[in-house]
Amino acid sequence: MGCIINKELHALAKRSTIVSFPVKPSIKISEETLLKFVGNPSIVSLPTNISDEFLIKFSNLHTIALTDHHTITEKGLKNLLNLSSLNLRNYNSISAEAITLHTGLETLRCNGNMTDSVLLGLTGLTALSLWDSQIKGHGLRFLTNLTSLNLEGNLNLAHHHITHLTNLKRLLFGYNDNITATLLKLPKLEVLDLKYTTGVVDNDLPDLPKLTRLRGYYQNITNRAAAALEARGVTLQWLRD
Repeated sequence: MGCIINKELHALAKRSTIVSFPVKPSIKISEETLLKFVGNPSIVSLPTNISDEFLIKFSNLHTIALTDHHTITEKGLKNLLNLSSLNLRNYNSISAEAITLHTGLETLRCNGNMTDSVLLGLTGLTALSLWDSQIKGHGLRFLTNLTSLNLEGNLNLAHHHITHLTNLKRLLFGYNDNITATLLKLPKLEVLDLKYTTGVVDNDLPDLPKLTRLRGYYQNITNRAAAALEARGVTLQWLRD
């Protein structure tokens, strides 16, 4: 299988295209093959057998997504200073502090090890996904370029932490009862996801004039509010338990 994959990648290296390497631990990509992709900024996933030392050769990467099968450490990540997108959603081997060098990031996805102090320096972010973090909220102070924000499970956050993010078009705050949809005032918001919250929408969310889609459960919204939102052209997407 490895030989076949390497041959296919050799052919792919001759074309200018987006490259996504297999991330299964059972598939090893040879260094000879990897070297053919040096200089290609369009790689969106790396093979699991790539080392910190070899990663230095890919310093022009724009996008990287790491899984729990990778062995890359902070030593390797610090060389990727051209990153615009970093996905650590399923990777806990890199600390939040290691991200401070990557001030050019536009998209960041990570788990609970993020800190407010690190976020303060990532002012270029337009998309941020934080799951179950312990941030207190002041790290969001200067992230006014955000258009997409996922705060699911961030139990320390409430309304006053996001009211200044007026460029938001997409907001997910499931698993958090501290944020109530009816109190949000985000003029550009188009998509709102409130799954696994106990808050109830009892009006047509007049402070969300651009809203086009609302996701949640039947118990999250009254019948009257649902009718009013649908009359406004808002799509209601009901989720199952």
